[in-house]
Amino acid sequence: MKLLNAIIVSVVSISLLTPLRVSALTCGANAICPTSIEYVEKSANTEVLTDASINNGKINIDIKMLELGDYIKYKLILENTSEDEYRLEDASFDNDKAIVYSATFIDNKDTIAPGDSKEAILTIEYKNSIKDADYVDDTYVGNIDATLLLTKISVPTPDASDAPSIIPPNSGASNDSSTATSNSDASSSFPIVFMTFAIIATSIIYVFYHKFGRIRLVIIATLFIGVLASFDAFATETCAIKIESKVTIPRYEGREIYKVVTEKMISDDESSEFVEPTTGVNFLEPSSNTNGKGVYVFSPTKNNDVPIYYYRGAVNNNNLIFADFCWKVFRTTETEGLKMIYNGIPTNGQCLADGNDTMVATGVKYNSSASNLSYFGYSYASNGHALSYMTNSKIANGMVFANDVSYIDGHYTLSGDQYIKDSNFTTDRDLVLKTHHYTCLKVSGTECETVRYVYMTRSSVMFYVTLKNGEKIEDAIRNDITNEANTNKSIVRATVDNWYRDNMTAYTDSLEDAVWCNDRSLYDVGGWDKNNDVFEITGEQDGKMIFNTNYRVFISGKPEIGCASKNDAFTVSEENGNGNLEYPVGLMTLDEAVLAGYNWYKYGSISDNYLNNGKGWWLMSPSLVSANSIYVGVAYSVVDNVSPVYVSNGLGGVRPTISLKGRFRILSGDGSGDKPFVLEN
Repeated sequence: MKLLNAIIVSVVSISLLTPLRVSALTCGANAICPTSIEYVEKSANTEVLTDASINNGKINIDIKMLELGDYIKYKLILENTSEDEYRLEDASFDNDKAIVYSATFIDNKDTIAPGDSKEAILTIEYKNSIKDADYVDDTYVGNIDATLLLTKISVPTPDASDAPSIIPPNSGASNDSSTATSNSDASSSFPIVFMTFAIIATSIIYVFYHKFGRIRLVIIATLFIGVLASFDAFATETCAIKIESKVTIPRYEGREIYKVVTEKMISDDESSEFVEPTTGVNFLEPSSNTNGKGVYVFSPTKNNDVPIYYYRGAVNNNNLIFADFCWKVFRTTETEGLKMIYNGIPTNGQCLADGNDTMVATGVKYNSSASNLSYFGYSYASNGHALSYMTNSKIANGMVFANDVSYIDGHYTLSGDQYIKDSNFTTDRDLVLKTHHYTCLKVSGTECETVRYVYMTRSSVMFYVTLKNGEKIEDAIRNDITNEANTNKSIVRATVDNWYRDNMTAYTDSLEDAVWCNDRSLYDVGGWDKNNDVFEITGEQDGKMIFNTNYRVFISGKPEIGCASKNDAFTVSEENGNGNLEYPVGLMTLDEAVLAGYNWYKYGSISDNYLNNGKGWWLMSPSLVSANSIYVGVAYSVVDNVSPVYVSNGLGGVRPTISLKGRFRILSGDGSGDKPFVLEN
């Protein structure tokens, strides 16, 4: 039993020696020597405080970093002064909690031959976030001792019997392999030496065990291990090149996202690199390399205390990850916030989604019907007027039309100038739209409980709304368009709200309560004005009701970013809007889409634009009322345009928009799809 104990102690003692030999020596004695270090490149926020140097084979580095992702690269020249080949270890470094080191040979091979010199790249990167507890006086200082490891490659000695014999003429040398001279290195003799030491050690330990007892045996065995540790034959040779780094990282005071967005802005009312006209951007035409590409200040606001800036055209520096979703910044706000549009889910930290992946829902109707005067509201009145029509075959001869109406005791009476339909209504129907809009749909009758107001005729069809309870057409417009109740949610709003409720409520404190404008102000009521001769209006309006948004972006080319009516300014709080929203989320407006460079189809393709996802998606702006349908703006990538579309055609995708507080700081990224901005928590 005592002999067995001795054997175990000796074997364990000797086996422990194998990893102990590491040549962490000065350059003169080390097999691998760094002979020079040279700066190669660094990130913008990395600062070299002291030039890197080499002293007695030790590398000294003193740098300052600022943001996650900051890095610096040095070129090292390593010289192999030994007669052995060494391998650069992949896992050379035991990295600091924040700083990560890596090293590779420039030729992409991982070994250095005997007597050779090779160039290696040493990279130091600010990789991991620093915890608050690790800052001292708002600064983290890492005095980091790293070690670059290279391991000797042991080359087995070839069997002499397998090698050809080379015998000089007349040498008299024997060709017997047993007499051949071995060229093996120390490592090849390791098993024999190990067994020899094991036998000797066992004998010595056995004797000492009997002589001195167990406790003294342990002391002697420990001393014995120390002696054996000096033998090279029991270790894998590893060169350890020491790196002493001082990395200073102040608590992040980097760039605010708002400042990054606005630092390279250009005024949009003058010519510039991507704006050819001397008068600036032409908003009646899409963005292009001659009509806007970049970040612009919206010129009507450039003298404001806080101007509005917007992205336009084929840009790729406005991508951002927030709340684990990808967003594209499209403009700023009066409170230095960033309005952003949904753009999918990050994949491996990148924002490269396209098509349906950039929307939270597809095939959504703006509202359930396109034939009700109130249904273009993001929220709307519950008692809107239905848009109806009657064909010529049902319009009887002798039917009376008048330019006004009175209401007494529950009955309407046609008044003012009257027109009585004859047999040729297809020809004289235009007279109805000049001033004769009211009718009881009765032959020779001028009294009725409900009265019809005709707002448009087309070919042999008459379009009208039904009025009751003493309403006149002015009352109907006021009720449906300017009603302050906003009692019902549109289908598209319900879709947006539900998505926000399920995904974003934890991030509400990071968002502004910005205005999302459902601008229902009117440019021209057309045939909805009983005194308006629509045929005096130029263009193809044909009695249409035209909203101001439509006029601004499709006719005058002067988009706006305000909201004419507080009732149309959708917000959570009543402080700066209608207070009708549950959540601070909405949709982009037609004006904002046109600022970004989207415009009507007749001006050509706008496929090269940051908003283009190859699909059509709803905007928030009413456009017009025509015949028996109302239209709301859609950004159509399919046909490369923004155009008014039936609210119930079911073709719209949904891309929610939010407004991020602009004081968040950027931790990493350049705003591209490959490297979107990542913000501090």
